[in-house]
Amino acid sequence: MATSVSSNSDIISSIGLNLGSTIKGQSLDLSNLVTKLQSVEEQRLTPYTNKQTSLSAQATAYSTIETAMKGLQSATTTLQNMKNITSTAVTSTNTAFSATTDNTAVVGSYSVFVNNLAQAQSQISGAFSSASTALVAGGTSSTSSTITISQPSRSTPLTITLTDDKTSLNDIRDAINNAGGSVSASIINNGTSNYLMLTSKDTGTQSAMTISVSGSLSSSLSSGSFSEQVAAKDASFTLNGMQITSQSNTVTTAISGVTLNLKSASAVGSTAENLTITSDITSTKKAVQDWVTAYNNVLDVIKTQTDASSKGALNGDGTVRAIQQQLQSLMTNVQSGSGSLRIMADMGITQDPINNGKLTIDNTKLESTLKVSASSVTTFFTGNGTTTGFATQVGNYLSRTVDSSDGLIKSAKAGIETSQKSLEKQITSIQDSIDATMKRYKAQFTQLNKLLSQMTTTSNYLTKQFDSNNQSN
Repeated sequence: MATSVSSNSDIISSIGLNLGSTIKGQSLDLSNLVTKLQSVEEQRLTPYTNKQTSLSAQATAYSTIETAMKGLQSATTTLQNMKNITSTAVTSTNTAFSATTDNTAVVGSYSVFVNNLAQAQSQISGAFSSASTALVAGGTSSTSSTITISQPSRSTPLTITLTDDKTSLNDIRDAINNAGGSVSASIINNGTSNYLMLTSKDTGTQSAMTISVSGSLSSSLSSGSFSEQVAAKDASFTLNGMQITSQSNTVTTAISGVTLNLKSASAVGSTAENLTITSDITSTKKAVQDWVTAYNNVLDVIKTQTDASSKGALNGDGTVRAIQQQLQSLMTNVQSGSGSLRIMADMGITQDPINNGKLTIDNTKLESTLKVSASSVTTFFTGNGTTTGFATQVGNYLSRTVDSSDGLIKSAKAGIETSQKSLEKQITSIQDSIDATMKRYKAQFTQLNKLLSQMTTTSNYLTKQFDSNNQSN
């Protein structure tokens, strides 16, 4: 009880309540009293709201670290797919053709002479006075005609069926184009007559068209009425003196890993052009540099969030410390089967102990390694793709740490979320208690105000009575 009385006295003192003054004629400023009491009561929430702020900062810090680690994860995936990174490039400038390489191409030089390009066949019908008049005179929707277009490269011919009242050149053109086959149709007008032109969408002799017409339409548009305007032709070129033909002007099978795009026939009397393929470490080097940048970013973010001098939200956090230690440990993992490349330092990538363990790159050593030991670099990073290989092992660790539901990151964030929910319940409970207390205070002060008002009235009455008696005496 003594403690309670002391507390009430402290509250009365802190809000400046002077009952004596009130009795002497001053009314209670109820609104001001309630505000002051509210402020005193809400001090009970301060430790909890401070904790709430701390937990929120921790959650944000973990999300920031998670984002940085996902960036590292993305860069690691690129290294895991090192086999798909092109390590060659075409360095020659050619006129009759162009070329590109993929990751399977090898360094070499080739002599190329283009004899002729591949062509798509075009056939044209006989002349018609109108493109909009049905070719089947008096045709109805109850009868139909069929146009069949066969090509050696297609196992199934393109078959177009039209009702006889829809057999104008325009109708036939639209029906063929809407069929989505390997033939396109158009109407040609030479100023006096209209023609139906059919063109193969693909080049080469295997795409030459055989046209047949059945039904009533065959009397005016027979297969014999079509004539060849452009002949189907295969591309022809020589590669290091060897004669090669291709159905397409895009050639992917002549040189492994190289796509030739034939653009024009070589000039008559000219010599063959040289196609030069050289080693290109640009893509590979960038992939390694991007990984180092992402790794260093993770370390920078961790340092910021755990820094004691700046009161980092995760200062002293054991989970974050474990993540950093594991990442730095992976840097010294020894890989086998990749020749002289056993650790990252062997290709010029080392840790700087003075600078938070961040990585530095010896570009001269890295470039030399990529040029001389390209296959060993690929093996070093990828290994067997499941348990060995630097990038494979880092990728596995990041997957466990970042993606797994019971990984360090998600577990830490889940723990913070649980604490936040528990804290929210406590704050709600305390706030309810404060609200109930304030409600009671307001009721009590209202009654007190009424009582004091009555006391003041009585005091004034008695004072007047005493004054009156004194005057009569």
